[in-house]
Amino acid sequence: MEITLNNEPYTLIKDHSTTVLDLVKQKFPDSQKGIAVAVGEEVLPNEEWENYVLKERDRLYIFKAIQGG
Repeated sequence: MEITLNNEPYTLIKDHSTTVLDLVKQKFPDSQKGIAVAVGEEVLPNEEWENYVLKERDRLYIFKAIQGG
């Protein structure tokens, strides 16, 4: 299944049942702290990540906060 992730085409390994949480864990296996996900134009609260099943052509943006100064 194809989605767009951070403005790039992305093929999901596990089709038809991959959740946002699955994808976040795949991209950031060590920790999901400091991560925000937007589906389309709306931020998806992290409490909903495990319930949102990705669909063909979904547009996701994943942001990771970094410390700096």
